Amino acid sequence: MRAESSGNPGAAQAWAAASGRFGPVAPQSWHFPDDIGARLRRLFFDAPPIFIIGAMFLLGLGCALVVGMSFMPSLPIALAPGAAILALAVWLHLRRADPRAFDAVLHLGLWFLWTPLGVLLSYVTIVAGFPLQDRALAAADAAFGFHWIGMASTLARTPWLTSLLGFAYRSYLWQPTISVIVIAWLGPRGRNREFLTQVLAGLLITLAISTVVPAMSPAAAFGLHQPHERIISALQDGHYRNLPYMGILSFPSFHAIMAVLFANAHRGFKPTFFVFLPLNLLMLAATPYCGDHYLVDVVAGIFVAALVILFTQKRHVSAGVRPRPHRQPELGAVSH
Repeated sequence: MRAESSGNPGAAQAWAAASGRFGPVAPQSWHFPDDIGARLRRLFFDAPPIFIIGAMFLLGLGCALVVGMSFMPSLPIALAPGAAILALAVWLHLRRADPRAFDAVLHLGLWFLWTPLGVLLSYVTIVAGFPLQDRALAAADAAFGFHWIGMASTLARTPWLTSLLGFAYRSYLWQPTISVIVIAWLGPRGRNREFLTQVLAGLLITLAISTVVPAMSPAAAFGLHQPHERIISALQDGHYRNLPYMGILSFPSFHAIMAVLFANAHRGFKPTFFVFLPLNLLMLAATPYCGDHYLVDVVAGIFVAALVILFTQKRHVSAGVRPRPHRQPELGAVSH
């Protein structure tokens, strides 16, 4: 007997849905394709960092193709982890996973994506061919009464202090992961988006300035050569093949920018703010020695970070970055 004449309304409804004669019965699950489109639009049009990173990818790829620049490992391999994490974020978004998990995975993927692109674009700043400005930066340090070699000689006699500063300086390797996860679970909505937007804005400003104010390092003047100097020299000599991934930006210091932005990202949340604030103050103090920077690099980095915060936080507040609302009890759960 056919289900539609069985006298069982549930069986008839199931048969109709399966045969497609009367359309889907489950209104939520069967409209999934339309829901995917809406969710993808919200994902990509409400996330400024995605567009910034996309522009960085196109610009960096174009420049690399024009000058014949290549990396070891190759750029696709360097981008693969970020792309995989970003694909997981899209899957979580479409499956309506916990918004906090989606927020954490999305922004971790974006962090992994922009890092190799930032290195590529930093190499392009040297390829642009502007003269190095080490003398001008050293003169600016002297005007502040700061002499890099004197500072370095003093720190070399205090191993415990150099170890502490080295730990703080290298924390840029793990601070993003911890910060993104903590902010996703405990911070206000939109804070990770604001945080990454600030970092990317600071990077773009740094790249623009470093293009016309490139520098080697203060240590080079005293014969204390660092690995990044070989990369700068190779780029200046036109050697663009099989380059490693390494930071070479000097003025302003992107480490200083990140230190300010790391601490700022935890504002308003005391359990982590009072951990990340002193850690990043130490990072600022460590940058001239551990990062081989001029003092004016750090000062300029702090200034850039302050401008970025002033602009982006005002914009994000007006766009609705606000604390997560407390969940209200459902009507059926209210006791009478």
